[in-house]
Amino acid sequence: MTTLAATAAGCSGTKEVQKPFEEARFALHKAASCGDLEAMLKEDAVTKMNAQIDAIIAQIDANGYYGGGPWPGDSNGGSTGSGPVLDSPGGGEGGAGGASGGGGKPPSHSDTNTQVAGVDEADIVKTDGNNLYLLHGQSLQILKSWPISDLGVASSTAVEGNPIEMFVADGKIVVYSQVDGSEVYTAAGVEPRAPYYEYGGYAEPAWDDAPGGYYAPLTKITVFDISGGAPSVSKELYFEGNYTSSRRVDAHVRTILSGGAYGPALSYYPEITGEYPDTADEWKGLFEDLRFKNTLAIYSSKVSDWLPNRFEKKNGKVATIAPSCDSYYVPPEASTSYGLVQVESIDLDALNAPIAETSVVGAADTVYANESSLYLAARSWTDPMFAPGLTPEDSSATYLHKFDLTTDPAHPAYVASGSVAGYVKNQFSLDEKDGILRIATTRQLVSQTEWTSANNVYALRQNGDELKEIGSVKDLAPGEQIYSTRFVGDRAYVVTFRQVDPLFVIDFKNPQAPKVLAELKIPGFSEYMHPMDEGHLLTIGQDATAEGQVTGLALQVFDVVDAKNPKLLHKHVFSGQDYGYSEASYNHKAFNWYEPLHLLAFPFQAYDAMGGMKTSLELFDVTVADGIKKRGAVDHSGFFQSDPYGYCGGYYGVGVRRGVFIDNYVYAISYGGVTASEVSNPAVPVATLPLATPVAPYADCGF
Repeated sequence: MTTLAATAAGCSGTKEVQKPFEEARFALHKAASCGDLEAMLKEDAVTKMNAQIDAIIAQIDANGYYGGGPWPGDSNGGSTGSGPVLDSPGGGEGGAGGASGGGGKPPSHSDTNTQVAGVDEADIVKTDGNNLYLLHGQSLQILKSWPISDLGVASSTAVEGNPIEMFVADGKIVVYSQVDGSEVYTAAGVEPRAPYYEYGGYAEPAWDDAPGGYYAPLTKITVFDISGGAPSVSKELYFEGNYTSSRRVDAHVRTILSGGAYGPALSYYPEITGEYPDTADEWKGLFEDLRFKNTLAIYSSKVSDWLPNRFEKKNGKVATIAPSCDSYYVPPEASTSYGLVQVESIDLDALNAPIAETSVVGAADTVYANESSLYLAARSWTDPMFAPGLTPEDSSATYLHKFDLTTDPAHPAYVASGSVAGYVKNQFSLDEKDGILRIATTRQLVSQTEWTSANNVYALRQNGDELKEIGSVKDLAPGEQIYSTRFVGDRAYVVTFRQVDPLFVIDFKNPQAPKVLAELKIPGFSEYMHPMDEGHLLTIGQDATAEGQVTGLALQVFDVVDAKNPKLLHKHVFSGQDYGYSEASYNHKAFNWYEPLHLLAFPFQAYDAMGGMKTSLELFDVTVADGIKKRGAVDHSGFFQSDPYGYCGGYYGVGVRRGVFIDNYVYAISYGGVTASEVSNPAVPVATLPLATPVAPYADCGF
């Protein structure tokens, strides 16, 4: 069989084995120009492609035939097409700012539950006390919320696409939505690039039956001005890439997008006409041909083929925003997963200024930010056909990129990178204190004899452009995985689970020598931990039997005043007829601990034995002295009786979405409506506002 193997051999990936990530120096390289960026992108793509082809050929050598190879779309590799890497939204203590609303001095109120005080996180509901700001279907609704007697819709404004989250601050609302950008591309005179989805080792563009023959997803940022009353559009931006997360500090809004990486479509399975090859050499020849074709495609591309498009609409006209090649940072070749992370920054006090862009090549899973630093956590890229040795080896690593937010708040600046073994659970796995990053990870350990896990907590300090490990606690709870983490002051609280729930208390007073102070084992596990004060944790999670069988939603209060002797003080389990689930278990923004009233509110859904649905906002009094006592519930089931199994054809859920405290009232919000109740008697609303049924895009809701 004639092949191009000899030609492709010079492009092959025989190279020096990289050091383990614990030893490797890992820093991003700033592109000096578009030509420089193009060269680095191509080198990264060729190295990854060669590794995948090499892995397939190694398999052929081992088996004597080709029995199937890595799929480019999996977590260990992929075509250069984009693949969404979304971070579960998350966060926990402190409050968010609000817009200046009418109605005089606003009453006291709860805020979005965020991870770091002073760092706001976007959500579906915001309040300034006088008003509720709500994303409802494809609309932005401003509801008059104070006084109670005035509860009603003040304005309803259409939002293009599917709203995701929003910020409300300084008389402005920033709304994120996902839109079909086909008309945007047409208006800008740009040919849309369909995302590539990989099946069976080859890439195929994902066209749709939408008008124009394709669905071209874009993430849109719309800034509304509400200083004059009803919302008016101030700025409209569109991005190729998926909304991952965002943060706001004062007027500076930073948006993190991922997945907007492109490049030439590569193939990892040869086109075969006629009979399949009979020998290993023939198979290898086909893949060497494929290597050559992929290499040629990569080096024939232009930088514009790789970078995501950005658009801005002004006065009804759409224009492209030119890429800033020198704002791109590239990691060492073939080190991180496929993808691209864009950090787009807007100054609400200077909306006419150009948007500031900082982009990192590679996927990112998690975002953490305080007022001075922003961290991106990215999964490592590992060889597709990982061949473990006889002793357990890591198959997972997390790369960390630090950005400075203080030198020039309008332009986040990359400053350092580092790496640790294992993967993070969510944003609560990271925390920075006094310039020291603390991070908790679960390591996946694989070998030819066993697959297991271990858990580590690290301390890293910036040293030049490196994040260097200065201390760690390793091998916590072998065989288990981390379910939740919370850093409070100089302590880390880590919960792992397999059969029982070990709550580890770790002392970080000396970050160079952190140490486990105690381990409390109880059945079940905590999924979110919230500090009531410095010595007590309020958690939500699952109860379980001694054998690890989950039995129901559980609230718990832990006493950690004596760090060496943590205690479970109080516990409440939803079981029997109360068995159900809550969004607050996996989304901290649905968890509302209102400290002034010592009240906890969270959405809850349950079904009885007859299939009847219950959706409510649950209220609990929680104190260290008296424990966890149910105050009552605001039942919204009545809003959905006509369609108990799915609102709007199943597109919108029937559950309560959020609970908000204003003065001594609690507001429950669902797609069916809004109710306001006195906290002393939540079951009996004093005001009710039904909301129009939202119409789902691209769906027939039957209304």
